[in-house]
Amino acid sequence: MKELGNSYLGKNYDLFFEWSNDRIYCTELVWKLYKEIPNLQVGTLKTLNDFDLSSPQVKSLMNKRYGNHIPKDEPVISPSDMFDSNILMEVMRSN
Repeated sequence: MKELGNSYLGKNYDLFFEWSNDRIYCTELVWKLYKEIPNLQVGTLKTLNDFDLSSPQVKSLMNKRYGNHIPKDEPVISPSDMFDSNILMEVMRSN
């Protein structure tokens, strides 16, 4: 897993959340590491279309990033979808 992770060193952060290895975002990196090495799917992949994009703040951000060409079918993984995965367990809780 460490060797695979090292192969992503130097990649730019992916502000567009593309499901490629050209650039990468945080949860995409973790998801791909677990999927590739122990073949575990931590969380369910969704598409941008699965998220509520209706708030004015989200609409503004999406317009800045994508213009009129929002890639609504692009696979994405969110932190909450990973945290909600039933294959993870809490090992320590700090007070």
